[in-house]
Amino acid sequence: MEPTLDWTFEQYRTYEHRRAAQSDDEQREAISLGLVADPKSAPHGGYRVACTWSSEVIARAGELSAQLAAVLPGTPAYPRGSIHSSIGNRRPATDRVIDPDGVAEDRGVLDGLCEAADEALQAVPGGQGACTAMFGPAYIARRMAYVFGRVEAGYWRLQQAVHAASAKRGIELVNSWGPHLTLTRFGAAVGPEMACRASELLSAWRTVSSPPQALVVGYYTVSDGSFAVTPYQSFPIP
Repeated sequence: MEPTLDWTFEQYRTYEHRRAAQSDDEQREAISLGLVADPKSAPHGGYRVACTWSSEVIARAGELSAQLAAVLPGTPAYPRGSIHSSIGNRRPATDRVIDPDGVAEDRGVLDGLCEAADEALQAVPGGQGACTAMFGPAYIARRMAYVFGRVEAGYWRLQQAVHAASAKRGIELVNSWGPHLTLTRFGAAVGPEMACRASELLSAWRTVSSPPQALVVGYYTVSDGSFAVTPYQSFPIP
């Protein structure tokens, strides 16, 4: 069961514990069976509202992403500027890249998400201290590698507020299952030996805490062997 936006934080926290156990199971499966290409690595784009974290967290995650890309064929290293925790996403009706400079629909959606992000921050008191996250451990699944995140109650309220404010503007976002940091999505299948090598790299991650830095509205672009997020507007979290 994935989290729903009407959950209390206590319900979300219970889910978080289950999701951590699921991550352990997924990692064992990946090491046993090998890795597969993730369909999300096919070329496409979409809109995104995300939370960014401290430079220490982003630098460590970026370095680990680069290490994974160096050993796994067809797997992109995620730029440090594209590493964040997604709060909500939306893809256009047909697969295409997002172009706010040339497509009025894209500008309209992004402007609406900016309004929603600003409203959500006003609705959730407490600022950074209420949304602090602990990141770790790092996991491998069959299609992706990521760092698990656990947060304070303020983050869950902020996630709920972003979705509610977006829906008011007719923009239905797909909910994120939690504040993880995606390190990469695999672009090609490899066997258990390479999966084990990737798992060894991930085991070097040490849990670290971080306050959130900003809500970022932007759009992502997935192409052959690459991934990037282009910021549209950033809203600092006081």
